[in-house]
Amino acid sequence: MKKTISLLLAAVMTLCIVFAAGIPTFAENETPPLPAPENLTWDGMTGKWDSVLIWEDPVYYAYYTVQLYQVTEETSTQVFSTYVYGATPSCDFSNQIVKNGYGSFYFTVSSYISSYKSETVTSGTAEFKADTAEAVPFPAPYVSSWYIYGDGGLSPRWSIKSENYAPDADYFFRVTLYKNDEAVKTVDVDKSKFEYNFTNSGDLPVDSDADYYIGVKMVPTETETRYTESVETKGKSSAINPTKLLKRELTNVSADVCRAGDDQIRFFASYTGAYGGYNRMYIRMKVTGENGDEKEWDAVYWSLSYVDGSNYSFTFSGENLNYTFRENDFVEWELYLAASYWSDEYANVSGSFTVQASVPHTVTFDAQGLAENTSVTVEDRKALSNLENVSQYYPKFDGYKLLGWSKEQKPMDEYTSDDTISIYNSVYEDMTLYAVVKPAIKEAEISIDAPVCGMQIDLSVCPYAYWLYKQTPLPVVTVPEDAPYAVDDYELNWYAYVTPEPDPEHPDEEPEPYLDLFSGTVKGGETYYTMFYLYMLTDEDNNYDTAFAKHEDMTVTAEGTSAEIDYDYSSFHYSEIYVRLAVTAVHDWTDWTDDAENPGVQKRCCKHCDATETREKPAHVLTPVPAKPATCTEDGNIAYYTCSHCSLLFADEKADNVIELKDTVIPATGHAWGAWTNADETNHTRVCGNDATHVETEAHKWKADDGTAVVKTYTCTECGAKKTDVRLGDVDKDGDITAADARLALRRAVDLETYAPGSYEFTACNVDKDSDVTAADARKILRAAVELEDPATW
Repeated sequence: MKKTISLLLAAVMTLCIVFAAGIPTFAENETPPLPAPENLTWDGMTGKWDSVLIWEDPVYYAYYTVQLYQVTEETSTQVFSTYVYGATPSCDFSNQIVKNGYGSFYFTVSSYISSYKSETVTSGTAEFKADTAEAVPFPAPYVSSWYIYGDGGLSPRWSIKSENYAPDADYFFRVTLYKNDEAVKTVDVDKSKFEYNFTNSGDLPVDSDADYYIGVKMVPTETETRYTESVETKGKSSAINPTKLLKRELTNVSADVCRAGDDQIRFFASYTGAYGGYNRMYIRMKVTGENGDEKEWDAVYWSLSYVDGSNYSFTFSGENLNYTFRENDFVEWELYLAASYWSDEYANVSGSFTVQASVPHTVTFDAQGLAENTSVTVEDRKALSNLENVSQYYPKFDGYKLLGWSKEQKPMDEYTSDDTISIYNSVYEDMTLYAVVKPAIKEAEISIDAPVCGMQIDLSVCPYAYWLYKQTPLPVVTVPEDAPYAVDDYELNWYAYVTPEPDPEHPDEEPEPYLDLFSGTVKGGETYYTMFYLYMLTDEDNNYDTAFAKHEDMTVTAEGTSAEIDYDYSSFHYSEIYVRLAVTAVHDWTDWTDDAENPGVQKRCCKHCDATETREKPAHVLTPVPAKPATCTEDGNIAYYTCSHCSLLFADEKADNVIELKDTVIPATGHAWGAWTNADETNHTRVCGNDATHVETEAHKWKADDGTAVVKTYTCTECGAKKTDVRLGDVDKDGDITAADARLALRRAVDLETYAPGSYEFTACNVDKDSDVTAADARKILRAAVELEDPATW
């Protein structure tokens, strides 16, 4: 729904922008040069013509007016007129031709955009005969409603537009009764009848719990050859449920409590089971005063016209009541539903109340800490809207927009439009209303790119013979990152009025605008108009809220453009603010070059039009760029100079030698790596000869030495570092485990040997692989030497 309204508002906005932009308008009674339809032809009984209205983009208020004429010996008479919308330019005249007895016909077509009309174009005359024309379908009937008779009979009703077929057509209605989507009976009804009583014929039991509806179509008799049967119209929207429909019941009955001094009382009720005009609602009321006097009213009624039940209210006043209620009056009332006043079968509800004195009440406006609270006294059972200029009693908010008032207090960001109340509702007691507000935006910073001269534009027809065209690519709109609003640019369009170029053969004649141009070129220096929407943001996901700041508090700035707010639509339910910008197209200039014919002068030309600019040749203003040596990884540069006027580069401070940027570059030297050297047991390193801070480190690349020794030795292929396999128990590295190895381990255990942790000897001694070498390690080695223990298990 919101989107639909937004599109309608956009249409209104289009018109507002066109008029506000100062675009030329037509003089009174002057017809814009709208294109007239062409090539009107007949196709059977269908008229066709070439399309002149463009439908690729929205076209507001654009249509064709089509009229059908019948030709007689003496004159021609208009027999049909209609409007045609859409992209298919054609009209089916078959029913009208048959209805008017065949004969000779022609049709006319004119195009409209809003109130402007093109020339009317007339087709050729075509003759249609009954013996050569194909039969056409009858129009589809319209199923209206069910009617309930006083005896409980239920009859569906339908209608037909007689102007859509010949008055002497011979046909009947074929009516099908559907029960829960299944056809249960079909009857043929004379064309003079527009209803059929299914209940009295026994086909619709009044105690049925099913849903029933009908289908109706027009069927030609055997002698009627001009028409075929119509499509069946199924009245599902008029379905009934007999059990629910015929149950007489009153619900939601109440009386509006009176106050002293009132001269009327209103009753409310919901009802079902109404038998058409035979049902009545009755009121009986008795008032007993504080002094014991009594007054009674009876037999006040009205007819009920809704067969399927409805809500109803009735005000007891004036001649019906002729009474002013007093304080402490005791009111007894009874409301009942019956087929007649004397009916024994009825549904009733009763109640009573005591009339109270009228007491004014106070409404407090709580500003929720954003302003000073205020209050106002309101007469009993009166709405705030009864106060003259009720907004004068509201708190005065600074920097916030008031969206409404709520009976509930909660965090401001949790309010929605459903939380606010209408000031048109009556209030019967003291009440506090809480303000629902949003921050008012004072300024929106917007930057927008102007169109460039020569830019190609796709055009389409816009109302009042103006043009709507879309720039490709679209203009760029940016907003501050912390702005509490978003910009929606999917409808971002430029507006312009387009006229053709003057005719070179008739330079004194002003060219007339025309509407068959489908592309165009933006010219530099001309002013165009664009619009876009601003929305309030509510969360980090940029979801739009249903409120926005007042546009008069807002300023739009746009660098390089003429910016202003043109139009807005702001309320609690629709958050759009429309902004119009006047943007001047910029020329696409070439670089400044010396003018060969004018020494000391430079000029530049627009790449897309004849615009040129000249200036005095400026003296060079040089800025030195110091030399920078190249490094292993980055280019350097020689010393040179730049000119801030012409952007040229020079090798000397006298500006005699022009150079290019590539001539200033000193390429990077690259690394000069030295040999790899051993760093530790895991890695080796190498250093760059150009810069000692450039160091590379990598892991050793081990290769086993040749030989058959039990203990293997490895050498790094890059730096020459060596390492040896460790064999547990073989401390002296002789390839065998003996008592001598046990002795060495025992000496390390009592610190007579200084094998450091991590060394070959320490690792070979520490056969139990704990944190130190002990006598236990020496004992295990000795046991292995005398073959009491297997080293393979260590």
